[in-house]
Amino acid sequence: FLQRGEWQEGLLFHSQYDHGAPDVYAVQLIVELAGEVDAADLRASGNALLARHASLRACFRFRKTGQPIQVIPGTTDLPWQEIDLSALPDAACEKEFWRLADDDRRKRFDLATPPLLRLTLARLGGERSRFVLTCHHILVDGWSMGLIAQELVALYARAGADAGLPPVTPYGEYLSWIG
Repeated sequence: FLQRGEWQEGLLFHSQYDHGAPDVYAVQLIVELAGEVDAADLRASGNALLARHASLRACFRFRKTGQPIQVIPGTTDLPWQEIDLSALPDAACEKEFWRLADDDRRKRFDLATPPLLRLTLARLGGERSRFVLTCHHILVDGWSMGLIAQELVALYARAGADAGLPPVTPYGEYLSWIG
């Protein structure tokens, strides 16, 4: 088994290898939403998620020696996009949504610039929306993506406030544990 740092170094190497090729390590979660969605609360929830989890604010840079290092800024701005496709006919709306989602997945992350995730809310018409979370696999795996989604829902239910949620284990403690 690779320790997290070794796994991340492998992903970092592959992302640096060919900047012109598609980044196959972009991960995307798309959630269909029914009912009225409060975009401000959803955005606040994404910001709260970043504030709570240092690892989601991570970026990766290189020392002058070429050695990669992980950098965790105290804060970072959440890349957020809200698009309204509700004026389009149903078939055109679907086609345009999937084109935009695919474009977002194909847009390479600069691993030196945090955060390595972005959020999009797409309004599809009526009370239908889709939420898109796109991130780099260097931050998450399949197991943690589900936890991130659960916490984002919990934060949204609280209008972006984390009061009442369990405290997060400090990232430094996690790194000590895996070491």
